[in-house]
Amino acid sequence: MFAADARKHTPGKNAEKENFSMRILVCDDDAAFAGQLAEKIEAIVKPQMPRSTVDCATDAAQLRALPLAKYDLAFLDIDMGPLNGVDLARRLHELRPDMLLIFVTNYVEYSLQGYEVQAFRYLLKAEMPQKLERYVQQALTAYRKTRDTVRIFCDGEDVELQPQQILYAEMSARKVCLHLQGGDRALLYTTATMADLADLLENHGFVRTHKSVLVNMEHIRDLQSTRLYLRDGTELPVSSHTASAVRKSIRSGGARKMGYWLGIVFSCLDVLCVAVFCDAFLERKTRGLRFVVGALLCGVLSYIATIFVSHISEESPITLLKFAALITVYFVFASLLYTGKFWLRLLVVVLAYAISTLLEFCVLYSLLALLHIRYDEYVANMKLYLASAAITYSLKFLLSSGIKKIHKPMVASSASIKWAPLTIGFPLISLVGISICYYLSMNGKIAAAFVLFSSGILLATNAVILILIDLTEKTTSRKEQQKRLTSSCAPSVPTLMP
Repeated sequence: MFAADARKHTPGKNAEKENFSMRILVCDDDAAFAGQLAEKIEAIVKPQMPRSTVDCATDAAQLRALPLAKYDLAFLDIDMGPLNGVDLARRLHELRPDMLLIFVTNYVEYSLQGYEVQAFRYLLKAEMPQKLERYVQQALTAYRKTRDTVRIFCDGEDVELQPQQILYAEMSARKVCLHLQGGDRALLYTTATMADLADLLENHGFVRTHKSVLVNMEHIRDLQSTRLYLRDGTELPVSSHTASAVRKSIRSGGARKMGYWLGIVFSCLDVLCVAVFCDAFLERKTRGLRFVVGALLCGVLSYIATIFVSHISEESPITLLKFAALITVYFVFASLLYTGKFWLRLLVVVLAYAISTLLEFCVLYSLLALLHIRYDEYVANMKLYLASAAITYSLKFLLSSGIKKIHKPMVASSASIKWAPLTIGFPLISLVGISICYYLSMNGKIAAAFVLFSSGILLATNAVILILIDLTEKTTSRKEQQKRLTSSCAPSVPTLMP
């Protein structure tokens, strides 16, 4: 009965060549280069999509004559004389938000500008022989994914939808309601059964969490025993007899399980970095096994705090709430395992966390710039992610160990107490600033280069604060030692008897 209500659109191998086609634009002020590039792209695309077309534009007049909104993929030079490739990219995105953009240029310093318009790839002309075909194939794959559709009978008509548009489906008033994103409509109703939709969307990453709920796994943020949370905050039920199967589907390949373990390991490494930093300024209350156990427990607690914050905050993991939670955990750690005045323990923890976070941002955005990739590509590449973590933690330990080597625990003299607590303000401001920069960068409102520059400036400033604290403390200690020495060496004045 419902065979016509939910039908999968699945062209075969031969049909794919007939049904899929791309309109590609090459824009470069060098007409000879643009023609050569168009020929190379055509040679790669035509065997797979014979009906595809490749057009060239070398000036503003040619661009005005072309139907820009109809192109699926654009190769753009950034520096085109009077034309600006980034401005053109913005215009293309306004006309066609799903258009794939690949920047082609001679200048590596322009790479970060591509992040402003969410470029698909960034290709140096010198690297074209090695990377052009790979980038084109990746663009074709991405294009096919966006064109992979399912046809569902909704509200009296056949509606063609991309599977990634569907957040979830739920039974409502004897009809199945489709919750959508990225389209003209947010809700669609179909007479198809949940079983029909489950069969239709099985190969598109959907999982049945409840007899009345079907969810797109790409949008799942977290799964608990009987509740499931999407990235937009939506809470959905999970039946007890399907929870295990749902969890297995979500964690297929062991990726998510590995993520949990990596999260715990990285949290413990962060605590260890904070401990080395604290050793430079504070005296330990305990040593040996007790200290190690305490540090490990703190690492697990910091990971739990991060997970908890991710449930109640926005989807971005870099939030002020996360910063506040981790600083609280680290302060508890410093209070339980180290001696020292309240202000000193708090100052050391905040300064250590600020420097560590800013160093992490510097490494991250440096890699994005050097490798010409976006943040989502970085996260999806496990090898690159692990390599970045190795570099980051190596630098953290080198910095913390260097500080520990050149600095002895502070005596917290009365002179240093007067001004040192005031320095806690700047590391806190640094965390707020970098959080805002990260958010704006992820939403394409500022360039990644600005985040890298800001992180470097803030890191250097916090390092200067650390140096000033160190110098002031040493100066204060020397003055007090001289004062005590002068006092002990002063000749005693005999008392005259009346």
